[in-house]
Amino acid sequence: IQFRTTFLKVLPPSSIDGIEKYLGSGMIKGIGPHFAKKLVKAFGEDVFDVIENAPERLKKLDGIGPKRVEKITSGWADQKAIREIMVFLQSHGVGTLRAVRIYKTYGADAIPLVSENPYRLARDIKGIGFLTADQIAEKLGIEMGVYRSPYEHFGRLSYEMWRACRLVIDTGLHSQGWSRDQAMDYLAGNTSLSRGNVRSEVDRYISWPAQALSYKLGELKIWELRHRVEAALGDDFDLREFHDVLLGNGALPLSMLENVIDRYIAKKGSN
Repeated sequence: IQFRTTFLKVLPPSSIDGIEKYLGSGMIKGIGPHFAKKLVKAFGEDVFDVIENAPERLKKLDGIGPKRVEKITSGWADQKAIREIMVFLQSHGVGTLRAVRIYKTYGADAIPLVSENPYRLARDIKGIGFLTADQIAEKLGIEMGVYRSPYEHFGRLSYEMWRACRLVIDTGLHSQGWSRDQAMDYLAGNTSLSRGNVRSEVDRYISWPAQALSYKLGELKIWELRHRVEAALGDDFDLREFHDVLLGNGALPLSMLENVIDRYIAKKGSN
């Protein structure tokens, strides 16, 4: 299996500004914006290493005692597990909030459990339906070589057709003046979705303009960046490291993400 916790290494932000913003984001128990600034001032770029490997050094700072140190180290361990799970899940099309929900349900076993059977998500996780679970299963299957027969590939392609159709519907509803019935007829006529699924999908696109388009644009850009890195680095390309760089700074506009990847290529190439 390609993605397992034993093979993942997640890199946190590396710039001083990024480190301070990450620590002060509220994601780590015991650290807020004010204390994040104090930590970065005291330990600089070594602050993550201090929290993980030498937390007793935190006691040297004013206003921090054993209980707070324990709270911080516990929060750091929790976030490390969540970051690893987010790398795995976001690379397979799952957003941050759902990744956290999956982690809260499965804990440290999330990655092997999802890898073994992605469809358990539709049963166990509130807000995740069959279609989302099937999308994760599809992406896992392509990377792992699961799709072997023409029949299996046909099933995968049928959902690619659905994702293509929702781009047309998103544009039709919010740019071309389509009615709800027009959108439903189009989706029903060009996919294998049930009428109930068609209705719920179209209503979602009506209430959330550009959702389908933004998802696809983001996916296309990430694939473009991956191919760019593969072409530039050749045999030195490391998929896990690419994911680390891709997600290391959190959510970014695509133009900024492209700059991050270009800097990574330049740095990696110079080495």
